Amino acid sequence: MNRGLQFIRYLRKLLSDIWSKQFLVFLFFVGLSLAFWLFQNLSGYYESEFEIPVRLVNVPERVVVTTEPQSTLRVTLKDHGSTLLQYRYLSPLKPVVIDFSQYDTRSGHVVIFTRELIKQITQQLFSSTRITAYRPDTLEYYYSFGSHKRIPVRFNGHIGASGQLRVSALSLRPDSVSVYALPSVLDTITAAYTLPVSINALGRDTTFSVPLRRIRGAKYSPTAVRTAVRVDQITEKTVQVPVEMVNFPATKVLRTFPTKVSITFQIGTSNYNSITADNFVIVVSYDELMNNYSGKFTPRLKTVPAGVSHVRINPREVEFIIEDIPSDN
Repeated sequence: MNRGLQFIRYLRKLLSDIWSKQFLVFLFFVGLSLAFWLFQNLSGYYESEFEIPVRLVNVPERVVVTTEPQSTLRVTLKDHGSTLLQYRYLSPLKPVVIDFSQYDTRSGHVVIFTRELIKQITQQLFSSTRITAYRPDTLEYYYSFGSHKRIPVRFNGHIGASGQLRVSALSLRPDSVSVYALPSVLDTITAAYTLPVSINALGRDTTFSVPLRRIRGAKYSPTAVRTAVRVDQITEKTVQVPVEMVNFPATKVLRTFPTKVSITFQIGTSNYNSITADNFVIVVSYDELMNNYSGKFTPRLKTVPAGVSHVRINPREVEFIIEDIPSDN
């Protein structure tokens, strides 16, 4: 108990010593030195870069701006540190305004030298402030008077599934978009492509948004599409398919051994029942067998249905004979 009281008394005495007059005087001079140092630094000349917004105004309703001008200008200012701080926090610089009516050349493409717009910035500056640099050197934008057409959307990328899954379907919504541009530009655009997408080891159905790849002088509406990807469990299926004759004379007939070949393939479980032997065609032509003296040919698929992969044919070689059809038949 006594030790606790002694500790409390010691702590009170320590705090009393800290907040003595000498310590307060010390803090006063530290604050004064700090203020003097800050004043000295802020009174010096410095350079600092500022981002100034760019606004395009007075655009007529019948005009579609297909490529906007750059959204900001980067301007480097030189002045006292205190003045630069004022621009930064107290009096931010106002946006640079581009009046569409002043640059409407009817050409659909406007290029403006940045030095023409700098006057709008200098009017906001103190007389002691100098502009030492700015970028970019030029601003440009494209517009049209409503010319547009509808074009299909194309997916650009790769999507792979994980494990025993496979991508069974990929759809885009919308599957077509409107593109606005000058007629000369519209003639060169046949499809809208998404930005590149790369997804590996997808484990479930997924939907995501993908922006469309921009084209200078053109504007899409909408500017992005929803991509829906379905994955499915992989399974194998085997069907029996006959060999069909092509270009055989009416007096000839083909006999094959076996009469049908087995086709084994991989397919998603959701499409298992929709793919049958009727979806596959194996043909052999008379011209192909005329000079075949081995009595065997390799069966080849003429068509492979969508959604089917890793197709295998058994047997790899089929024996055959060509018989004459009796004339009385």
